[in-house]
Amino acid sequence: NGIGDRDLTSAASSTTMPPEQVHQINLLKTAPWRSVVTADRWKMTLCAADQGELFDLNTDPLEMTNLFGRPGHQDRIRWMAARLRLWQAQVGDTAPLPGV
Repeated sequence: NGIGDRDLTSAASSTTMPPEQVHQINLLKTAPWRSVVTADRWKMTLCAADQGELFDLNTDPLEMTNLFGRPGHQDRIRWMAARLRLWQAQVGDTAPLPGV
């Protein structure tokens, strides 16, 4: 399909990123965003040129309610962003991500 997506779950399984905490990180080579899904079914997407997204896939599987800017989620957002940055360092990904 020309998108070039890769499942990088194995990169998230290192000792620095326990698999019980990070379920999946996907990289679309041509996309400017990066997403992470945790084992407890939270999904966050970051893009340097757009607003971040945070979804609780347990209660919102269709991703209709973006919780990124809502109070009470800053610790989760920072933790998930740190996991994305750690993964980027591990695999040499250079996509720019916004500060959170």
